Amino acid sequence: VVSTGGAADTKNDSVYTYTVDLAGEDDVPVFHCFVDAVFRGTDTNIVQLMYVFLTDDDVLEIEVNEQYGAMEVVTANARRIIVRNDEDTLDVDTDTTELIMGNMYFKTADNDLAEDGDGAIRFYPMAEYTEPGTYDIRGNVESIAVTAGKNVAMEWNAANFAAFWYDLDDNLQTEKLTLAANTVSADDRTIDEDTLNYTTKPVYQQYELNEAGLLLEVGVANRTGYFIEGWMAEKYVAIDNNADKLVKLLVEFEDDDKKTLSTGEAWDLGEGFSLTAQQIDLEGEKCWLTLEKDGKELDSEVVSTGGAADTKNDSVYTYTVDLAGEDDVPVFHCFVDAVFRGTDTNIVQLMYVFLTDDNVLEIEVNEQYGAMEVVTANARQIIVRNDEDTLDLDADTTELIMGNMYFKTADNDDGDRALRFYPYVEWTVGGAPTDEIDETATPEPTEAEHADGNVTDGAGEGEGEGEGEGEAVATATTAPTEAEAEPTEAETEPTEPEKTPGFEAVFAISGLLAIAYLVLRQRD
Repeated sequence: VVSTGGAADTKNDSVYTYTVDLAGEDDVPVFHCFVDAVFRGTDTNIVQLMYVFLTDDDVLEIEVNEQYGAMEVVTANARRIIVRNDEDTLDVDTDTTELIMGNMYFKTADNDLAEDGDGAIRFYPMAEYTEPGTYDIRGNVESIAVTAGKNVAMEWNAANFAAFWYDLDDNLQTEKLTLAANTVSADDRTIDEDTLNYTTKPVYQQYELNEAGLLLEVGVANRTGYFIEGWMAEKYVAIDNNADKLVKLLVEFEDDDKKTLSTGEAWDLGEGFSLTAQQIDLEGEKCWLTLEKDGKELDSEVVSTGGAADTKNDSVYTYTVDLAGEDDVPVFHCFVDAVFRGTDTNIVQLMYVFLTDDNVLEIEVNEQYGAMEVVTANARQIIVRNDEDTLDLDADTTELIMGNMYFKTADNDDGDRALRFYPYVEWTVGGAPTDEIDETATPEPTEAEHADGNVTDGAGEGEGEGEGEGEAVATATTAPTEAEAEPTEAETEPTEPEKTPGFEAVFAISGLLAIAYLVLRQRD
């Protein structure tokens, strides 16, 4: 029985604490709360609780010589844990995912020099999180001491802001958030007008089919590739290299992804799009394909299967449409690889599937996004600025920047009083979460980036033949590490990372920032 919070000298009598002996430790506080008040509600009496704290009573005891993936516990005592690849090697070969321990891996770029890559060793550690919920994906923490200012500009990009779009294979990024020098201090926490800038621009990306020597149909402005642009931490396609005309990338197969369709089968591509194999001619080695959206036919074409090298391009099916004043924009393409007889019906096999939405986001000057206004919008770049709005970085606040991007400030009024804050983006894994998860990880790409569908090990966006049906995956990874010749040798004794006080539920991997990408996999 606990009294409610009363006079200052008796307030501690209102703290309820439950202790238990755990793992040889006596009186471990598992639960506590403060009984703040009791009062009469509409139909019943009510108690109000504060400062609730609860830990599990299932103890994980870590012991020397225990194996976790490729790592072995070499030190386990009251002071620290050291885990090392004591008897195991790890390979960071091109386009591989190598287990470190638990749900932590190394991911390496698919950029083999022999296959027109840059040949650099580019890799990052990543951790997969499948628990449904809302995750805060943060950028680097900026800390400004009471006695000091920040006389240089603060910049966040894909290397130090987890949520911004990044392509590991080609080492591409487009987004940048910049806070002007001398804008804020521990005593002046206001971001004044015209001091916070967000910029982005398109970058060229080669089509997967072009890497195989194929081209889109004649008449398309760019038959070999397209332009990617990160916009408010999401991946878009910039139509004909126009930074201000964007569409979502819905499906993109990697070079080893394949999709089979039987005669009459409709493939749901997402966002209302579907592709149907109307007829499959084995003798003529061709297939009649129909592309629809929301049940309405967009295009229909008979396509031959991939044959001799000099006629292979005849097997590329391309659907184009005029969008946002641009002619013959390639919205969909695929390569008809083969037709064959299945158990009960004829089957067509598709490769290099690519689909964008046909709903265009046109970004215009003077448009408002949260506290930010578009000040430049043209084919070359987008610049968004807090043109007429200020942002306040008061202690323990969350301040909207734009979209689902915010600044989070430390609750340290009673601590060092430094101004400590970071930008973050909210991402939801697995649909509507039952509970919010405020884990400010720091992540990046896994197998597919913001993809809808079922993907093979080739890791394309969209649906293909493979495992992982019905699984939602968020992947947390650190920013990539590059080496021109050999990777540097790992330290033999890991150092203990410094804590960043004032933030709750913040985790880091190797002390580096990471980038998160969401993959939603569903049944064909």
